[in-house]
This record gives sequence, C-alpha cells and structure tokens, in this order.
Amino acid sequence: MAADAINQRVSSLLLTEVMRQNLRADRHALNTLARNVLNTKRQHALQTNALCTVLRRLDGVAPVGLAKGLAIELALYAERGLRPSADIDLFLHPDDLSHFGEVVSAIGGSSDMGESLRWVARAGRVYEHTVQAEGATFDIHTDIANLILPIRQVELFWERLTQIPCPNCHGDHGPWVMDLDLSLVMAVLHFARDRFVDLRRLNDLKQMLDAGPDWDFISEFVQVEGMRDLISMALDVICDLLGRTHPLPSASVANRWLASRVVWPEHLHLRGYDERKRRQRTAQAAVSLLLSGRRAEVARAVARRVFPPPDLLDAFGYSERGPYPVRLVRFRVDQTKELRSRLAEDRRRGLQRQSTGGTRAPLR
Repeated sequence: MAADAINQRVSSLLLTEVMRQNLRADRHALNTLARNVLNTKRQHALQTNALCTVLRRLDGVAPVGLAKGLAIELALYAERGLRPSADIDLFLHPDDLSHFGEVVSAIGGSSDMGESLRWVARAGRVYEHTVQAEGATFDIHTDIANLILPIRQVELFWERLTQIPCPNCHGDHGPWVMDLDLSLVMAVLHFARDRFVDLRRLNDLKQMLDAGPDWDFISEFVQVEGMRDLISMALDVICDLLGRTHPLPSASVANRWLASRVVWPEHLHLRGYDERKRRQRTAQAAVSLLLSGRRAEVARAVARRVFPPPDLLDAFGYSERGPYPVRLVRFRVDQTKELRSRLAEDRRRGLQRQSTGGTRAPLR
C-alpha cells in the first residue's frame, strides 16, 4: 500500500488518514510513508521559497499567474505539504508575450535564450519554457490550457484571478491564481490530458466539486471554448470514480466513442505513473480532437508543430546554411536524443524510488 500511495502521489494524505483514525499498519510501511511525506514537505518549502523570490524578481517586469499543482495546494489544502508538485507553473497574458524573454531572464534563465524566446513567443510559436531557479523548476506558459489551441476568453480568465497568501511571500507579492470555477475546468482538462492516471488529481477535483462551483458559468465558458463535450466526458469519468454526478449535458455519441477507445481508454485510469511510459501517457493532441468546431484549427496547429517554420529553427540555433529539410532533420534528431535522455533519467529515478521506498529520488 505504501508503494502504491507513493506512486499515486498521495502518501501524505494516506499517512494523515492513518494517524487521524489511529489505524493499525505495518511499521515498515509507516516508516516508508513518513520519509516520503518529509521529502514532500521539504520540497513544498523549497518551492514556496523559490516562488516568492521569483515573484519579487518579476515585480515590474510582467504580471504572471500561478496554476496547477502548487496553486491548487495553496488554495485548497489546509495543511501545507499534503500535495506534491513536480514544478511551479506560471502563465503570462498574451499581451505580455513581448516580455517573455525578460521574464525568462528575470527568473534565472539564460539572457541569450530569453532574447530569442521574446519574439518567438510573440509569434505564438512557443507554448512553454522550463527554467531552473532557486532549486526549483519553473514552467512558464504562454497558454495555461496547453491544449495546442489558445484559450479564446483570455480577458475573462485574467479578470477572475484572485490573490492568495503564500508562506514567505510578504506584502503584495502573493501569487495570483484562478478562481474555483476556472481551476475546476483546467484541472479536469489536465487530468483528462494525462488520461486520469493518479489519485492525487482525483482528490484535487473532489475538493473542488465539494466546494460548490458555479455550474452555469462553467457551462457557458466551456461552450464558448468548444470544450463542452470534452469537459462533460471527462467529468463523466471523474464523477463515476467519485460516485457522484454533474449537470453538464451529455456529449455526442461519436465523441464518447473516440474518448473511450482512443483518448483515455479505461484500462489506464488510476494506474499511477510508469516512468518508462509517462510521456507517452499524455494525450494532448488526441484530447484536442474532442474540441467542438475546432478540428480544422487543431489540424493546422499540429502541422505547425510537425513542420515548424524556418524562423523557429533559426531562433533555436539551426540557422546554419542548408535547405529547410536538412535543418528540420537535425532539429528532430536532437529532440529525439533529448527525449531518450529524459526517458533514461525517468527509468533511473523510477528504479531508485523502488529501491529506496521513494525517499531519495526527487518527486516528478
């Protein structure tokens, strides 16, 4: 059970429940859980310190929002360190994409890369960028939905951000996060994109559903975004796992078939993280096919990713002389090498977690 809890990213929640109910448990399992919980709490403290430092650096550069894991923990969880997060997700307003490079540099990234990213982001040709700073990993998003197509109602998104307190953040430097309704939509979207793999995010959604979201707003928002069928079907899966219902209308028969057979087959639900298959589990492009009335946009966006424009190759160091096909092949070869290196690192960390009870390798 301890190994399953670690794999499902809920060791802190399980240990808290065992202690609260004074349940009998194997001493070795309890020790394994306790060590993992201490690591999670240390990581949380490191991430909140890093977040506050970075927010102070960004003051006067560009406003940013905090999303996903750390935002959910700070907004919903009463006790800090109960919910592990692999990284810190920040997102920019589209009007501030001209400052993308400055944001990367201010956080701690390469100033040269920041300058290259500035205009590439403005052109809508980069979607996120990872920066290591203050001992933590920051993912900087140009569109937090990360669904190939951008959110249509950007202004509404930013109007509904709220500022929340954060340990070690002083004065006006607390992070800005999405309200409950938008947080629920994004959490459902990201859970579906990863094929409902872990209990951690299912618990996030249980807390959001228990908090009483505004379903009228959610229904209207997802309708405008073309997400109605997508969110409705994802909520079908989530509510089935939680033993509850939701008020959104049912999706079309064709989309239900596509979702259950291709996008998120049932045998993957709550299987936990297999480090060797983690990246293959994400279904970003497939989930995008469930958007209503936007499939032509999805096809064009996928084509731009498969065949990036020449100026994008130039921006990332492939400006040497030669025809476009040659530069594209070099770019893809380097990407493949990087992916293989990351998968090898995933396997190494996965084996290390198995041999140490999940206590030495950093959480992903």
